[in-house]
Amino acid sequence: ACGDSTAVRVHAGELAEGRKLTGHEALSMVVMMPSGWSQRVEMKLVEAGTYMKGSFECAEAGVYEVAITAAGKAVPGSPFSVRASAQKVCLSHSQVRDPGFREAVAGERAEVVFEAWDADGNVMCSGGASFKLEVVSHGAKHLGEVQDIGGGTYRAIYVVETAGEYEVWLELEGTEERCMYRGRCLPGKTEAGRCTVKGASTKVKEAGQVCELWVLRRDAYGNEVLAADGWSVLASASGPGPMQTHVFERDDGCLEVQCKASISGEYSVALTCKATGAVVGEGPVKLVVEDVSLLCTPSNAAEVTEAPRKPGVPVRRMQFSVTGSMACSVMVEARIRGVRMMGSPLTLLFSAGELNVSMTRPLSQATLSCTAGEPASWLLQACDADGNALSRGGASLEATVEQEKGCISAAVRDHGDGTYEVQYLCECAGPYALRLRQKTTSASPEEPASCAFAGRCAPGPLCAARCHVEHAGAGASTVAGAVGRLTVALQDRLGNTVAAQDADVQGARAVLRLTASGPGVMEAQAVGIQAGEGAHMEVRYEARVCGEYLLSLRDAASGEELPESPVRVVIAPAAAALNRCRMHLVGGTTVLAGEEVTLAVDVRDSYGNKAPTVAVLASLHGPGGKVLLTPCSDNPALLRAPLTLAGDYNVRAVLKESPLETVSSGTGALRVHVAAGPAWPGGTLIHGVPEELRAGTAHELRITPCDRQGNPGASQAMVSVQMQKVGGREEEVQHCQLVRDDATGVYTATVAALVAGDACLTVSVRREGAEAGAGEHVVETRLRIVESETCVAECTTSGLWPAVGAIVRQPAGLVITARDECGNQRPCGGDKFVVQLQGSTSGGMPADIRVEDRGDGTYGVEMLVAEPGRYSVNITSCGRHIRGSPLSMVVYQDIVALAEQEMDRRLNSCMSNLRQGIAETRQLHGSLMAESQALKNFIP
Repeated sequence: ACGDSTAVRVHAGELAEGRKLTGHEALSMVVMMPSGWSQRVEMKLVEAGTYMKGSFECAEAGVYEVAITAAGKAVPGSPFSVRASAQKVCLSHSQVRDPGFREAVAGERAEVVFEAWDADGNVMCSGGASFKLEVVSHGAKHLGEVQDIGGGTYRAIYVVETAGEYEVWLELEGTEERCMYRGRCLPGKTEAGRCTVKGASTKVKEAGQVCELWVLRRDAYGNEVLAADGWSVLASASGPGPMQTHVFERDDGCLEVQCKASISGEYSVALTCKATGAVVGEGPVKLVVEDVSLLCTPSNAAEVTEAPRKPGVPVRRMQFSVTGSMACSVMVEARIRGVRMMGSPLTLLFSAGELNVSMTRPLSQATLSCTAGEPASWLLQACDADGNALSRGGASLEATVEQEKGCISAAVRDHGDGTYEVQYLCECAGPYALRLRQKTTSASPEEPASCAFAGRCAPGPLCAARCHVEHAGAGASTVAGAVGRLTVALQDRLGNTVAAQDADVQGARAVLRLTASGPGVMEAQAVGIQAGEGAHMEVRYEARVCGEYLLSLRDAASGEELPESPVRVVIAPAAAALNRCRMHLVGGTTVLAGEEVTLAVDVRDSYGNKAPTVAVLASLHGPGGKVLLTPCSDNPALLRAPLTLAGDYNVRAVLKESPLETVSSGTGALRVHVAAGPAWPGGTLIHGVPEELRAGTAHELRITPCDRQGNPGASQAMVSVQMQKVGGREEEVQHCQLVRDDATGVYTATVAALVAGDACLTVSVRREGAEAGAGEHVVETRLRIVESETCVAECTTSGLWPAVGAIVRQPAGLVITARDECGNQRPCGGDKFVVQLQGSTSGGMPADIRVEDRGDGTYGVEMLVAEPGRYSVNITSCGRHIRGSPLSMVVYQDIVALAEQEMDRRLNSCMSNLRQGIAETRQLHGSLMAESQALKNFIP
């Protein structure tokens, strides 16, 4: 598969027995890639000349040609081919051939070919993949088809019916991979039956004018064709006279049909396709041509009606009737083909009739409302039965104001020009009706005509002394940081409840002054008006410290408190905030194994207030795995858990409501250290007890005191170790040394046997402060002590004596120490050492040498040399030299020669020391001179 590495091995043919490849053979491997590029691959020797190996990576799909040559000639089996196939289809890397999904024609089949590639950009050589095609156009979804045409190539087939933008979603089935392509659908060919005609209701007011019709091209699916595609129409007209028609092509794709007739009447215009003769749209279009037009100014003051006439007959005289709709002057103008007729225009005057009270109307809408306690007036216009305004006065009118609490009379003033002014004073806020009627005598049996006008009396200015706080007796409450609300009902000085539409927000804020007292700072302000039966000002307050507050509401001018002031407000703590919660260990961060760990979680809200107790999940993570802490029954804020395994534990606590975030300790990670408890002698662990020891060899035992939970390193332990020879004398007690590691609490006992035989090793453990034998744990072990063997390579010598040199025929010698393989001195003798001298210039034995076995592992050597000279002393045992052998020894003729040699040595040593002292003195003198010169330069 693409992306894999291919290895090629080349084995040797026939080679002589024992001969292998050396790596210097002239082997060459060349790989020809499917793209035409070649790559040379290095061959490496593998497994000590067994074969040579080369590898290359198949980065692209296709056939790779591999050629391997040795000294320019192809090796057997070369060349050969390797086929690399692409991996799984990757839709996002697949390539769509032009033009792709960018364009389609409405109703026509669109085909798009695309190649399937894998994630590395390799073309899939074979098909078999399954795709799902979905087309979304103007909110409607249609399914398409994807055909496998072989070789990793596929054909997508789909049909779009609506012109405009569309989306194609291609999905690889069996996966969640989808790709979206955008395209544009073009309209199809023009279909005569789907075309529409605009301007069909147009009427030519005057003969000789041109009427325009527009034909909108549409395809078979109703899509508008905006460009000329060679499709055109033929226009023919029938009616009372001839009508000229012309067809023009417009730039926006429409066809414009112009019609013109000189005889009035109704005409029918038929539109057909020029190529096929098919009827355009829904059929013929009807047009009406009129030869005379009559205009009235103003147009809404009168209505013009023409007398009926016979169609197709020339008209010599036309009759019109003009009906006035209001009292005013109307100008009537007649035109023929746009030319004003002689005697035109005419002016007609329509005057108003008698007063009709029910048609009286107010002149200004601003006078429809009033304020409680303040005078108000309305200006009314008298009208006749048709609603025409009167221009004269003189009518006798009376008015009353009707409210829910009663009626009051109003004064009516005649201005003499058809207008009347009504004056009144209301004290009760709310809706009312102003009723106007004509005055009549008491003898008249009929109810006089009247009219009523609806109005509304608004309350007066706000008065703090008349406002009150709703539900003030029960108090108010909210949580810290949240906004609380109080409602204040607004009233004026007459006791009218202020309606929402009449309330002044800024004025309400200025009337009240808000102050608060309590354990913290409380912010309070009036923020707006609430709608309802009456206006209610909303007072909002907020505090971050829990406790009880007193909120005072006063009149800003007089300082007088409202009747319900002050209001008691209780601020409760908010919900627990994880970033303000803290945890700590009760009793310190160190406990003994077997004791309980107590964790306290201080739950607070976002403002530091003590929040209500919430469920806390806490656990310890350490050597014992995960240990859950359980809440205490008497105090849920405390969580406890016993720990038995010693070590360090990490503490983690979360709120049950937010299990993904941990509670902080405020000082970083919180850890608890569980130390081992007091020693329990019965749980002591002893490691390294031998069954056999070599005499003179030290051996280490590890004694680990444990507590009752089995934790090593327990405290308060007293350990003693003794080893004594069985049946031996008191002075034959074996050597024992006990050392304690303070970091781990482990005791290391070093025991050494001096004499071979049977020994008893006794280990005793008890707790500090306990009496001997009480709770003591004793372990006794019998050991066998064997003699150690001499190791020649570890044997040593003490050096020659005398140290300055030997004298002819005077005793000289050394001491040999026998040691075992551990470097320990042998406790007994019995070894054979051979001492020889080399370097004598004359024949015969140069010296008399005697070796004495002292029985304690040491051997004394004494030599008498017969001739002076420099000798080499060889010390061997079993044919091998001991450590430090051979030694160099100088033998002098007499004491005088030895003295002269020693004097020369000491003189040379003194002269060397003298020369070194002189050099150091000169160096010191130079340093002092330099410092003296520096001081001279410094002192002025």
